[in-house]
Amino acid sequence: MLQLKFAILYFYFHLTLIFHKLFLFRSKFASTADVILACVGSVSAIAAGATQPLLMVLFGDLTDAASLELNIMETITPLALMMLYVACGAALLYSVAYWALPRSSSNIASAIRTAYFKSVLRLELAEFDKKASGAVVIDINEKVHDIEKGLSLKLAEAFTAASQFALGKLPAFLFFSLLFSSFLYKG
Repeated sequence: MLQLKFAILYFYFHLTLIFHKLFLFRSKFASTADVILACVGSVSAIAAGATQPLLMVLFGDLTDAASLELNIMETITPLALMMLYVACGAALLYSVAYWALPRSSSNIASAIRTAYFKSVLRLELAEFDKKASGAVVIDINEKVHDIEKGLSLKLAEAFTAASQFALGKLPAFLFFSLLFSSFLYKG
């Protein structure tokens, strides 16, 4: 059990070290523009994930306003316009996030591919005799493609999902306490 904990800690710190090496300003793989694009894409993904819980809260307010017997159009129109504005902002944020992170990750992957190819060329010729023809190129492309896929879409999806989860819990707990307290004091 203790060995498993050490293995998990080693794996976690090794991954964070690798992740920081890819995005640091003094990285040999990422330029300053790539780091800025990755930061803009990450912030956009987090903000885009925050729009989903906000739309749920606005929809709840819209259904509450529709249940009132007052002038429905005067109460629903501002809420519907607010939902439209939030949806347009979400579309913009999603498009920026899913453009900026893949763009920076493709630049980083190209630099990694070049460095990997240079290191492969430094190997002894006997190393290439052990592999099938074209195996080195396939190996380079598969590994770099996995890195690129993980840094682009998967990273944006992770930031979006984490933001939706964290900010979705806030209104859930807030409105649950208000709903629960209204049931207790109606009696």
